[in-house]
Amino acid sequence: MNHIIRIYNQNRKEFWTFIIIIIFIIVMIQMINYIIKVNSKKQSENTSKIEEESYKSQSESIISGGSVSKSNKNQFGTLIEKFLNDCINQEVDKAYDALSTQCKKELYPTLEQFKNTYWMRNFSTKKTYTFQSWNSLKINTYIIKLYEDNLSTGNIGESEYIEDYYTIVKENGTNKINIGNLIQIQDIEKSQSEQGINITIEKVKMYKEYYIYQIKIKNETPNDIFLDTGENTGTVYATNSVGTNFEALLYENLNEDFIVKSNEEKTINIKFGIVFREDLNIESINFTDIITNYQQYLQGHTNNTEKMNIKVEL
Repeated sequence: MNHIIRIYNQNRKEFWTFIIIIIFIIVMIQMINYIIKVNSKKQSENTSKIEEESYKSQSESIISGGSVSKSNKNQFGTLIEKFLNDCINQEVDKAYDALSTQCKKELYPTLEQFKNTYWMRNFSTKKTYTFQSWNSLKINTYIIKLYEDNLSTGNIGESEYIEDYYTIVKENGTNKINIGNLIQIQDIEKSQSEQGINITIEKVKMYKEYYIYQIKIKNETPNDIFLDTGENTGTVYATNSVGTNFEALLYENLNEDFIVKSNEEKTINIKFGIVFREDLNIESINFTDIITNYQQYLQGHTNNTEKMNIKVEL
């Protein structure tokens, strides 16, 4: 014991110096850890604030009111910007990869078609852009405006723009884009049969300014039939949940589209003058001028020609 005390007395200064150094090191480590923790928290808060501010104005919805959800606005904004910048930078293959499968199938089945139509029409010259949420209820659609890059073209003062609507869709867990005003395509598969004539509404292709219904007609009668004579307007129409009718734009079809021979089955597309609204709720497609004997109709026996109405509930 005396030996230990003697050693301590002989090295007291060094001993306490060592102890003080150890305490100092421990205190410094704790201070450094505290500073790192505070800075990390501040950085995280700043990052969250920046993310919260990103695409804030672009996420305020014009038509539906409200705004794109916080969890989606950055993802959607980044996706749209990347698509537009890929187009501007002539990385057409990357832009094409951002399109949904249904958009490719419906509008641009190949990369070459996309390049020669959409890209050439909109991005063959240098562009700038703006985008804004148009609808953000269950469906997220943005209005896109493409402007000539005046600095590169020299057309100072011109403000004309190309307008399009992009809709974000989820595909196998990944966000993709519908372009060309295509909102979405929905399967329906609703049918109605009357006296051997069956009409099936297979699907609807919703565009911003109109709907296209894909319709299958099966004629199991002994006579050829004529779905609509075109002699009157408003004879084929869609009806929504509040009773508003939307006429079919039959002038875009050929007469041959509406002739279904005996025991024939055919599929046609009919466009309707329906401007997209998410709460529109179309409930039925109505055919009110079906000629059940086309041969008799051709012979001019219009007074004796039987007509039929078929309403397909959706």
